[in-house]
Amino acid sequence: MPRRAVFIVLIALFSLGLLFVHPASAQTAKSPASITTEEAASLRGEMERAVEQAREEAGKASTAAEWAKDYTNTGYTIIGIVLALGALLGGILTVGHVGRIRSLTQEARDFRDRAEKSMDKTENYMEKASKVTEELTKQKAAIDEAIAEQVKKALGEIEEKKEQAARFGRFIMEGGREFEQGNYDEALKAYEQALAIDVKSSIAWIAKGAALGALGSYKESLVAIEKAISLEPKDARAWLNKSATLGKLGRHEEALEASEKAIGLDPNDALTWSNKGAALVSLGRHVEGLRAHEKAIALAPKNALVWANKCGGLVGSGRHKEALSACNEAIKLNPKLVDAWYNRACAYSQLTQKSEMLDALKRAIEIDPKYREEAKTDEDFEPYWEDEDFQDMIGEEPPPPAD
Repeated sequence: MPRRAVFIVLIALFSLGLLFVHPASAQTAKSPASITTEEAASLRGEMERAVEQAREEAGKASTAAEWAKDYTNTGYTIIGIVLALGALLGGILTVGHVGRIRSLTQEARDFRDRAEKSMDKTENYMEKASKVTEELTKQKAAIDEAIAEQVKKALGEIEEKKEQAARFGRFIMEGGREFEQGNYDEALKAYEQALAIDVKSSIAWIAKGAALGALGSYKESLVAIEKAISLEPKDARAWLNKSATLGKLGRHEEALEASEKAIGLDPNDALTWSNKGAALVSLGRHVEGLRAHEKAIALAPKNALVWANKCGGLVGSGRHKEALSACNEAIKLNPKLVDAWYNRACAYSQLTQKSEMLDALKRAIEIDPKYREEAKTDEDFEPYWEDEDFQDMIGEEPPPPAD
């Protein structure tokens, strides 16, 4: 059944329902036996009015049906319009989405292309990185090998230097032992062997100079000491030995300067003060010289050499008895100190005590034969230059004294 017909039927039934439930009919319904003429007339009137009302209601129903028809058509139209609009909107939206989808699709394609390019670049980078890593690995291996070689070489050099240092030390110690025993030639050989290992050792040059000085080779000794000073200008020992050697060469002004330099580097060294005293006495500055000797003894009262040097200074100052006292102190401290015996002989010579002089000189020559040569020209022995016993002691006749 068409929807419009169903709608009309529903309207009609609605209208009939109104008739059956009308209030007036409900109120007047009575049993026929009880209706009078007046009541019948009244009832007829009401029936007519009811019919008229029914007609009105039917008209209304007809109108409602027409309205429903129009409403239905309008609804269909509206629905159609809505559907059409929906379709239109859907189409519009679809078109918009299609464009967006196409845009997104293109973006996806572009992204894919970029991703592929990035992957290509990444692969290139990875390949380059792999090559760089490989190269670095090779370089590291080469560096490790070079370092290992350098370490090996350095260790070898260290071992060699250790061995050289050990040999150097042995030669220095050997030279020291020979020097103490008066074997100056052997000491010199040992020091020269030490220099062959380390030619830049100031210690070895100082030791060589000392050995040469002990052998009476004062000029060669000075050369060795100057070499030591050039290597180590602040070595007080080198300046000390230079002072002593210059004194032996008769260069007393220079000896004094060297001793002053040594004192500036080490003011508490007793032998430096002793050498200064010897230089001052040789320059005729006896009071200053003896004061320097006293300073030396104050610094090292148990040092036999400073007592022997004081003895020499007192001999040079003409204080021969005091000189003997100082020499005896030196000999008591070191009976084998040749300088003490020789200076003692000089003091006895000036005191014209021949027997004591010859005994002391003999002892000095026994300890160090070079003093035989030194005694030949030492003016302290001038009183005995023509003495046969003295000449026998020194081995030859000394030169005549200068006018």
